[in-house]
Amino acid sequence: MKIGKDDPILIIGASLSGITTAVALRHYGFQEVHLYEKQAQTAKGGGVLHLGANAMNSLKSLQLAERVYLAGGPWNTYKLRWKSGRVLGEKSFEEVKQDTSFLPVSVSQEAYLAEFMSLIPDEYIHLGKEFISFTARDKQLEAHFAGGETEQGSVLIGADGANSRVHLQLMGEQQRKAIKRIRYQAIVSEAQSGNLAELPKGESQEIIGPGKGFFLSHLKEQAWVCEISLEGNIPLPESVRRDTFKKAFKKWPAPVEILMDNIDPSAWHPYPVINQKIPKKWYNERVVLTGDAIHPITPHWHVGADLSVESAILLARLLAEEGNLKRAFRQFERKRVSRVKGFQKAALSRGPVMYAKSPLAWVFRNWLFPGLPISRGFTGLMKLNKGDYYEGK
Repeated sequence: MKIGKDDPILIIGASLSGITTAVALRHYGFQEVHLYEKQAQTAKGGGVLHLGANAMNSLKSLQLAERVYLAGGPWNTYKLRWKSGRVLGEKSFEEVKQDTSFLPVSVSQEAYLAEFMSLIPDEYIHLGKEFISFTARDKQLEAHFAGGETEQGSVLIGADGANSRVHLQLMGEQQRKAIKRIRYQAIVSEAQSGNLAELPKGESQEIIGPGKGFFLSHLKEQAWVCEISLEGNIPLPESVRRDTFKKAFKKWPAPVEILMDNIDPSAWHPYPVINQKIPKKWYNERVVLTGDAIHPITPHWHVGADLSVESAILLARLLAEEGNLKRAFRQFERKRVSRVKGFQKAALSRGPVMYAKSPLAWVFRNWLFPGLPISRGFTGLMKLNKGDYYEGK
């Protein structure tokens, strides 16, 4: 089946994967690219994206890397500490910068989406449109939305996140393994903790303890992103967050305790950790999945966001180069599946090392092999940041 530059393409989901795919498709000459989002507005004051240098290198092909880079805070170094304050390891990203011209960067989701939304004409952005299902036909398909609305297109791209309805209809129920861990993320200002102003702006630091973790990275100017990782299946209600977090991180080194006391409970955005089996098939005749809709990754530095950006740009370019849906979808799946599975395995293996609860494991890791928590995943991180790996090379 051929795909022309004037054929309508329907993208479900306007977060990282959806908006990047839409902009990439327009960059490669597709005109009728429609973006559908169930929320009445795109993310405002929400989460933070951590993008590695290879994601930035991928964005360079769209002439957007510099704009995203300037909107966030770069990682010059990464430091890992134990809850006592002891440094377990430190890595520099200078080698990554030399290889790719970029450093990893943290950027607010709001800033990223604003940059990309500005590149799409308003008539192609459809907010408040809740996707329900699709109906595939010989020469077109129909997307059905809440309220009985229907839109016709030649291609449907499911970029609607880990709980994707497109995935559910295309492939059935996701095969998931329960991971009893929730990540909370908040954007904070230096005014909320005097200690923040004293920290190096280019240093991303992570502090770990038994079954829990803390991460801090500079965003831009006087804004920082604070993340914590705790055991649990259900996000805590706002009414108990402050007391629970203060207790969990009591006597942890600065600025952890102060931040737990000063961050407004409503500022925390919970993200349950998901491990979903990566299917062998990512598409049918006119429907394809991308981003978290097909390859959600447990938190591991910036792996998940990187893979989503890479997938979005590669899918758009293959559709433009092949001009044929079957060939483009087949190439997309072939180039991505092994890479995604490899990083999913690396991300899953990091958790037990980072958040071990056994005192014996702490002694082995912290005293005998203090660099283990970093080296466990850092080799994979370097590969993610170097070269055109999303091409399957």
